[in-house]
Amino acid sequence: MSGPEAGQLCIRWLDEGIAFMKDVKDYRATFYRQERLGRNLGEAEVMSMKMRNDPRAVYLSWIEPHAGRELIWHREAHEGKLLIHECGWKGKLVPIVKLSTKHPLVVASGRHSIHELGLWSLCEMLSKHRKELGQPDVNIQLAVDKSIGNRSCYCFTILFSQRSEELEYHQAVIYMDKQWKLPLGCELYDVPAEDGGEPPLLESYFYEDLEFNVGLAEAEFDPTNPDYHFGKGPASTQIP
Repeated sequence: MSGPEAGQLCIRWLDEGIAFMKDVKDYRATFYRQERLGRNLGEAEVMSMKMRNDPRAVYLSWIEPHAGRELIWHREAHEGKLLIHECGWKGKLVPIVKLSTKHPLVVASGRHSIHELGLWSLCEMLSKHRKELGQPDVNIQLAVDKSIGNRSCYCFTILFSQRSEELEYHQAVIYMDKQWKLPLGCELYDVPAEDGGEPPLLESYFYEDLEFNVGLAEAEFDPTNPDYHFGKGPASTQIP
Protein backbone atom coordinates (compact mmCIF):
# COMPACT_ATOMS: atom_id res chain seq x y z
CA MET A 1 0.00 0.00 0.00
CA SER A 2 1.19 3.53 -0.72
CA GLY A 3 0.05 7.12 -1.13
CA PRO A 4 -2.86 8.86 0.66
CA GLU A 5 -4.48 5.53 1.56
CA ALA A 6 -1.36 4.53 3.50
CA GLY A 7 -1.30 7.99 5.12
CA GLN A 8 -4.87 7.67 6.36
CA LEU A 9 -4.11 4.21 7.74
CA CYS A 10 -1.05 5.57 9.56
CA ILE A 11 -3.16 8.35 11.11
CA ARG A 12 -5.87 5.91 12.20
CA TRP A 13 -3.40 3.53 13.81
CA LEU A 14 -1.56 6.38 15.56
CA ASP A 15 -4.89 7.35 17.11
CA GLU A 16 -5.37 3.72 18.22
CA GLY A 17 -1.88 3.73 19.71
CA ILE A 18 -2.64 6.91 21.66
CA ALA A 19 -5.87 5.34 22.93
CA PHE A 20 -3.89 2.25 23.98
CA MET A 21 -1.41 4.37 25.96
CA LYS A 22 -4.23 6.10 27.84
CA ASP A 23 -4.77 2.83 29.68
CA VAL A 24 -1.05 2.41 30.44
CA LYS A 25 -0.02 3.68 33.86
CA ASP A 26 3.61 2.60 33.66
CA TYR A 27 5.98 0.29 31.81
CA ARG A 28 9.42 -1.31 31.73
CA ALA A 29 11.42 -1.54 28.51
CA THR A 30 14.79 -1.69 26.83
CA PHE A 31 15.28 1.71 25.20
CA TYR A 32 17.53 2.42 22.22
CA ARG A 33 18.49 5.97 21.25
CA GLN A 34 20.78 7.60 18.70
CA GLU A 35 20.87 11.33 17.97
CA ARG A 36 22.78 13.78 15.83
CA LEU A 37 24.07 16.74 17.81
CA GLY A 38 25.33 19.42 15.48
CA ARG A 39 27.18 17.69 12.64
CA ASN A 40 28.06 14.60 14.64
CA LEU A 41 25.95 11.46 14.94
CA GLY A 42 26.37 10.18 18.47
CA GLU A 43 26.89 6.61 19.53
CA ALA A 44 23.87 4.35 19.76
CA GLU A 45 22.80 4.06 23.39
CA VAL A 46 21.03 1.13 25.06
CA MET A 47 19.25 1.64 28.37
CA SER A 48 17.00 -0.17 30.77
CA MET A 49 13.96 2.04 31.34
CA LYS A 50 11.24 2.27 33.97
CA MET A 51 8.63 4.95 33.37
CA ARG A 52 5.39 6.07 34.99
CA ASN A 53 2.81 8.46 33.57
CA ASP A 54 1.25 10.19 36.58
CA PRO A 55 3.09 11.77 38.22
CA ARG A 56 5.57 11.49 35.35
CA ALA A 57 8.81 9.84 36.44
CA VAL A 58 11.59 7.84 34.79
CA TYR A 59 14.57 5.73 35.78
CA LEU A 60 17.28 4.94 33.20
CA SER A 61 20.21 2.60 33.59
CA TRP A 62 22.74 2.59 30.74
CA ILE A 63 23.74 -0.79 29.31
CA GLU A 64 26.02 0.67 26.64
CA PRO A 65 28.10 2.60 25.92
CA HIS A 66 28.23 4.10 29.44
CA ALA A 67 27.48 0.95 31.46
CA GLY A 68 26.64 1.87 35.03
CA ARG A 69 25.33 5.38 34.43
CA GLU A 70 21.94 6.01 36.05
CA LEU A 71 19.39 8.80 35.77
CA ILE A 72 16.22 9.58 37.73
CA TRP A 73 13.74 12.31 36.96
CA HIS A 74 10.54 12.79 38.95
CA ARG A 75 8.27 15.67 38.03
CA GLU A 76 7.14 16.19 41.64
CA ALA A 77 10.31 15.30 43.56
CA HIS A 78 13.97 16.32 43.83
CA GLU A 79 12.98 19.90 42.91
CA GLY A 80 12.16 18.61 39.44
CA LYS A 81 15.87 18.18 38.75
CA LEU A 82 17.71 15.32 37.08
CA LEU A 83 19.57 13.03 39.43
CA ILE A 84 22.57 11.45 37.72
CA HIS A 85 25.00 8.81 38.88
CA GLU A 86 27.95 8.61 36.50
CA CYS A 87 29.83 5.44 35.68
CA GLY A 88 33.49 4.80 36.48
CA TRP A 89 35.66 6.98 38.68
CA LYS A 90 33.34 9.99 38.35
CA GLY A 91 30.55 8.04 40.04
CA LYS A 92 32.88 7.09 42.90
CA LEU A 93 33.92 10.69 43.50
CA VAL A 94 30.41 12.17 43.23
CA PRO A 95 27.64 9.57 43.65
CA ILE A 96 24.82 12.04 42.91
CA VAL A 97 24.78 15.06 40.61
CA LYS A 98 21.65 17.22 40.54
CA LEU A 99 21.08 19.19 37.37
CA SER A 100 18.30 21.52 36.30
CA THR A 101 16.51 20.28 33.20
CA LYS A 102 17.42 23.65 31.63
CA HIS A 103 21.11 23.50 32.49
CA PRO A 104 23.32 24.04 29.40
CA LEU A 105 25.00 20.65 29.90
CA VAL A 106 21.59 18.95 29.82
CA VAL A 107 20.31 20.95 26.86
CA ALA A 108 23.47 20.18 24.88
CA SER A 109 23.30 16.44 25.63
CA GLY A 110 20.25 15.61 23.51
CA ARG A 111 17.77 16.80 20.89
CA HIS A 112 14.83 16.63 23.30
CA SER A 113 14.18 17.43 26.94
CA ILE A 114 13.39 14.83 29.60
CA HIS A 115 9.76 16.00 29.38
CA GLU A 116 9.60 14.59 25.83
CA LEU A 117 10.94 11.15 26.73
CA GLY A 118 8.82 8.00 26.56
CA LEU A 119 6.08 6.32 24.59
CA TRP A 120 3.37 8.82 25.56
CA SER A 121 5.44 11.67 24.13
CA LEU A 122 6.48 9.69 21.05
CA CYS A 123 2.82 9.06 20.18
CA GLU A 124 2.00 12.75 20.61
CA MET A 125 5.03 13.89 18.59
CA LEU A 126 4.15 11.67 15.63
CA SER A 127 0.43 12.43 15.84
CA LYS A 128 0.91 16.20 15.66
CA HIS A 129 2.06 15.70 12.05
CA ARG A 130 -1.25 14.13 11.02
CA LYS A 131 -1.93 17.13 8.76
CA GLU A 132 1.26 16.45 6.77
CA LEU A 133 0.48 12.71 6.61
CA GLY A 134 -2.84 13.47 4.95
CA GLN A 135 -1.39 15.63 2.17
CA PRO A 136 -1.69 14.11 -1.34
CA ASP A 137 1.90 15.05 -2.28
CA VAL A 138 3.47 13.16 0.64
CA ASN A 139 5.07 9.90 -0.48
CA ILE A 140 4.15 7.10 1.95
CA GLN A 141 5.04 3.44 1.59
CA LEU A 142 3.76 0.66 3.87
CA ALA A 143 5.67 -2.57 4.49
CA VAL A 144 4.05 -5.34 6.54
CA ASP A 145 6.97 -7.68 7.28
CA LYS A 146 9.12 -5.76 9.78
CA SER A 147 9.80 -6.37 13.47
CA ILE A 148 11.22 -4.70 16.57
CA GLY A 149 12.68 -7.33 18.86
CA ASN A 150 10.10 -10.12 19.02
CA ARG A 151 7.19 -7.85 18.03
CA SER A 152 5.80 -7.92 14.48
CA CYS A 153 5.42 -4.45 13.04
CA TYR A 154 4.03 -2.47 10.15
CA CYS A 155 6.57 -0.01 8.74
CA PHE A 156 5.60 3.36 7.24
CA THR A 157 8.30 5.16 5.24
CA ILE A 158 7.23 8.78 4.76
CA LEU A 159 8.94 11.24 2.44
CA PHE A 160 7.84 14.82 3.05
CA SER A 161 7.88 17.12 0.04
CA GLN A 162 8.46 20.37 1.92
CA ARG A 163 10.09 21.54 5.14
CA SER A 164 8.34 23.90 7.54
CA GLU A 165 8.80 25.38 11.01
CA GLU A 166 6.55 22.65 12.39
CA LEU A 167 8.20 19.87 10.38
CA GLU A 168 11.99 19.68 10.55
CA TYR A 169 12.34 16.22 8.98
CA HIS A 170 12.75 15.19 5.37
CA GLN A 171 11.93 11.53 5.91
CA ALA A 172 10.41 9.48 8.71
CA VAL A 173 10.29 5.72 9.21
CA ILE A 174 7.72 4.56 11.78
CA TYR A 175 7.56 1.01 13.12
CA MET A 176 4.08 0.26 14.44
CA ASP A 177 3.22 -2.83 16.48
CA LYS A 178 0.65 -4.94 14.64
CA GLN A 179 -1.30 -5.82 17.78
CA TRP A 180 -1.13 -2.64 19.84
CA LYS A 181 -0.95 -0.15 16.91
CA LEU A 182 1.74 1.51 19.00
CA PRO A 183 4.84 3.14 17.48
CA LEU A 184 7.65 1.02 18.93
CA GLY A 185 10.28 2.98 17.05
CA CYS A 186 11.03 5.69 14.58
CA GLU A 187 13.92 6.96 12.48
CA LEU A 188 13.95 10.61 11.39
CA TYR A 189 16.18 11.89 8.59
CA ASP A 190 17.38 15.20 7.22
CA VAL A 191 17.63 16.29 3.56
CA PRO A 192 20.48 14.55 1.66
CA ALA A 193 23.57 16.66 1.05
CA GLU A 194 23.19 16.04 -2.70
CA ASP A 195 20.43 14.84 -5.01
CA GLY A 196 20.14 11.07 -4.89
CA GLY A 197 22.30 10.81 -1.78
CA GLU A 198 21.48 9.01 1.45
CA PRO A 199 19.53 11.17 3.91
CA PRO A 200 21.51 11.66 7.15
CA LEU A 201 19.96 10.24 10.30
CA LEU A 202 18.89 12.92 12.79
CA GLU A 203 17.46 10.71 15.53
CA SER A 204 16.15 7.21 16.16
CA TYR A 205 14.30 5.65 19.10
CA PHE A 206 13.23 2.06 19.69
CA TYR A 207 11.51 0.17 22.51
CA GLU A 208 11.85 -3.56 23.14
CA ASP A 209 10.91 -6.01 25.93
CA LEU A 210 7.90 -3.90 26.88
CA GLU A 211 5.91 -4.75 30.02
CA PHE A 212 2.86 -2.58 30.68
CA ASN A 213 1.11 -1.71 33.97
CA VAL A 214 3.64 -3.48 36.17
CA GLY A 215 2.80 -1.33 39.21
CA LEU A 216 5.99 0.70 39.55
CA ALA A 217 6.21 1.94 43.14
CA GLU A 218 7.60 5.29 44.28
CA ALA A 219 10.79 3.49 45.32
CA GLU A 220 11.58 2.84 41.65
CA PHE A 221 12.21 6.59 41.27
CA ASP A 222 14.04 7.09 44.57
CA PRO A 223 17.86 7.33 44.58
CA THR A 224 17.97 5.54 47.96
CA ASN A 225 16.64 2.35 46.34
CA PRO A 226 19.14 -0.34 47.44
CA ASP A 227 19.15 -1.82 43.94
CA TYR A 228 20.63 1.42 42.57
CA HIS A 229 24.11 2.93 42.89
CA PHE A 230 22.93 6.42 43.80
CA GLY A 231 24.09 7.78 47.12
CA LYS A 232 26.63 5.03 47.89
CA GLY A 233 29.06 7.60 49.19
CA PRO A 234 29.01 10.96 50.99
CA ALA A 235 29.37 13.32 48.03
CA SER A 236 26.55 15.18 46.32
CA THR A 237 26.89 18.05 43.86
CA GLN A 238 23.98 20.32 42.98
CA ILE A 239 24.28 22.39 39.82
CA PRO A 240 21.58 25.03 39.16
